[in-house]
Amino acid sequence: MISGVDPQQTFLRLLEPEDLDPSFLEKARRYRVRGVTAMVRLALSGLPNFTAAAGDPLTLRGRLLIAPDLEYLERAFDAAKYGSVSPRPWIEMSIPSVLDPSLAPDGQHAASIYVHFAPRHPQGASWADERDALYRSVIDVLSRHAPAIATLVLERDIITPEDLEQQWGLSGGHIFHGETTLDQWWMTRPFLGWSRYRTPVAGLYLCGAGTHPGAGITGGSGYLAAQAVMSDLKRRL
Repeated sequence: MISGVDPQQTFLRLLEPEDLDPSFLEKARRYRVRGVTAMVRLALSGLPNFTAAAGDPLTLRGRLLIAPDLEYLERAFDAAKYGSVSPRPWIEMSIPSVLDPSLAPDGQHAASIYVHFAPRHPQGASWADERDALYRSVIDVLSRHAPAIATLVLERDIITPEDLEQQWGLSGGHIFHGETTLDQWWMTRPFLGWSRYRTPVAGLYLCGAGTHPGAGITGGSGYLAAQAVMSDLKRRL
């Protein structure tokens, strides 16, 4: 069996507590999965005009990153750290319909935006209250670089860390299956002593972003997990 869901989903929800040694079970419970990323998807009536692109459509074929400097990033994270939606989030945006026109009607476009940072649990509020605030902060930041973008929005879809947990099944709403901090990275991902895709349950392997190299869409975790599975199968033959 190979699990592609996050480590907490695997060990705390798909298995029974008695399937695991108590010390390992405690590691799974302590694994940090505090989500800090939201998504906004937009249906646009036309292609936004980013001032920095100077009308060059080639620029819009890649990923657009709005993160001016380290201080900006720090301020964006400070908001989520203290439980509020950042009024100036740093943004990763792509417009896939530029490369694949079938994703939107003729002349229209679809945009996908990662919003950093947004807390899993807003302080003194709920995501029902904060959803519009998140959207407004995103549009405000984008409008500084593409002044007329707000007038192009036909529909919007806001995906909060709460949605990522409750609807997408990501523990804590973390898009990378767990925090990518030094103590949950490389040889300690997901746990020290269990970084090579095998688990204490015989025949059960992990292959998701909660394993090394984790995060992003590289396929690295799945590839390396497959190598571990094949190595074990060869030993049994």
